[in-house]
Amino acid sequence: MTDKNSNRYHIIDLLRGLLFIAVVIYHALFDLVYMFGVNLPWFSGGVGRILQIVGACGLILISGMSSNFSRSNLKRGAKVFMYGMALTVGTLVLEAFGIELFIWFGVLHLIGVSGIVVGALEDKFLSRIPSAVGAAVSALLFAFTYGVSDGFVGLFKVPLIKLPTYLYSHPGLEWLGFVTKTFSSGDFFPIFPNLFLFLAGYFLWKAIKLPDKILSAKLAPVNFVGRHTLVIYILHQPVIYGILWLVFLCIS
Repeated sequence: MTDKNSNRYHIIDLLRGLLFIAVVIYHALFDLVYMFGVNLPWFSGGVGRILQIVGACGLILISGMSSNFSRSNLKRGAKVFMYGMALTVGTLVLEAFGIELFIWFGVLHLIGVSGIVVGALEDKFLSRIPSAVGAAVSALLFAFTYGVSDGFVGLFKVPLIKLPTYLYSHPGLEWLGFVTKTFSSGDFFPIFPNLFLFLAGYFLWKAIKLPDKILSAKLAPVNFVGRHTLVIYILHQPVIYGILWLVFLCIS
């Protein structure tokens, strides 16, 4: 199931690595199109959005699964959130140099807060919920709150209940999903609906029983990426931008 010297389930690292590679590809293409003006109609026309959703939502789901193995989700969540805040400060500084990459509440912030929520509720509440029920309810709540940023709740993009407009007129509530008209962020994954995706992963891992052959599946280079996604995530965007800047400087 795992290496003799490790308690890791290799399938988690493999899936996380594959999803993160999709995120890196998305960010590289995003920079090409929106930062360097390369015309890629197929990316702007929908492929980019698909890459973003599959990569980021998959990482949130996998992070929820991984929270089952953390010694302290409170500490782990706080650590990831602080990395997210470091990105916020770093991208704010870049704004002064004309590089518009400001991140207000991105995927690291979301995963950090979600980990803190799980850590706070796990022993006295979440652990008492049957795993299959928890996974199903979390998935339904994800679908129900999917449209919060658009002003409603319902079934994904099908509105059922319009939310009060005053919720969307107070800057500072965007992290919950109540987005003001002037809000913008280079990476944005609010609490609603994404907390429920994280919780779905948390319960789903408890509910499923995978054979050892699948649990031990690995592809060394991809698993390496999967084991170090936090560090790579922090570094990959500046590295991608720097490489592209040098390339375009040389060919201009």
